[in-house]
Amino acid sequence: DNDEVEEEGFRITRDMMDRMDNSTWLRNELADGGLRQMIYNIDSADDVAAMAKNPHSRYHKKRKMGRMNKPEKSPREIALENAKITNPKFANFIDRLMLLT
Repeated sequence: DNDEVEEEGFRITRDMMDRMDNSTWLRNELADGGLRQMIYNIDSADDVAAMAKNPHSRYHKKRKMGRMNKPEKSPREIALENAKITNPKFANFIDRLMLLT
């Protein structure tokens, strides 16, 4: 069992997971089907992009380097940014979630 969940530059500690698991506020927010759908769309953005590029192979999560050797944004990062821009309530939800953890 891993003590921490890691994904390219972002670490979720066990303590953070416990705070999310025990949050009444988060549980109530996630009762909203529209919010769950937005989160699903963001989470599946990598899969959608991969299938568009090559529907017959698995998507490999190697980050391409863009200009000035900065990693290009992943489809999930782009989807998250777009969701925050188009929906201020979602942006507030993300801000509050970050404070919770």
